[in-house]
Amino acid sequence: MKRYFLVLGILIVALTACSNETKTETGHAHQEKNTSTALSYNIETDEWPPDVATFFQDEANHDVKEAYEIAIHHPELLSMMPCYCGCGEDGHTSNHDCFVDSRDNEIVYLDSMGFG
Repeated sequence: MKRYFLVLGILIVALTACSNETKTETGHAHQEKNTSTALSYNIETDEWPPDVATFFQDEANHDVKEAYEIAIHHPELLSMMPCYCGCGEDGHTSNHDCFVDSRDNEIVYLDSMGFG
């Protein structure tokens, strides 16, 4: 039952994350690409950037943190879930891409879309 609620929570967070979009001049939905190193996570030291760590301290953001942790440590789960929000324009091919932008050894660069 706990696993059911975990998966349900991930789906809710993923769908919420995918609703964060802006309109371009042509009116098409487009998610701004975040390339800031301030949105990086160190797998080896289990360290979040200071602003992200502060955001996650709020109990209301617990589900968001859990979704990012799953995307980081179990990419195979969210990689199998297609994204329907139109973020394909940003190169997203699955819900995993709404949380993780790229990986470089022990550093994971986060996509800001998952923050909602």
